[in-house]
Amino acid sequence: MLRSKMKYKQAGVTLIELMFVLVILGVLLGTDASNNYGRWSSAEFDAAIADAGAATDPADIRAAYDRAEQIVQRDVPVVPVTYGTGWALSRGELLGADQNGLGSIRMAGLAWDD
Repeated sequence: MLRSKMKYKQAGVTLIELMFVLVILGVLLGTDASNNYGRWSSAEFDAAIADAGAATDPADIRAAYDRAEQIVQRDVPVVPVTYGTGWALSRGELLGADQNGLGSIRMAGLAWDD
């Protein structure tokens, strides 16, 4: 487990970040995804997501997700028109407790102020 964590850290990415990207990209925009309400479909995008899921090297996973994100940026399959408001309480020393576009707190960004 420690060796696996070190590989991800050396690739400049955390496992949680990779999982988050998979959820956002794959679950919301995959061709057969149940939450793909716009029914956007891209074989190129689906292949990039599949490559990320099959890869074991963190750098390869990140490269596949980067390809998927570039496709989404190019094709613009969704356009957010509104965001909900949200709030959270924490101690003042907690840094990085910002919500992402889905209203969840990005746990990988949390840290205590020294």
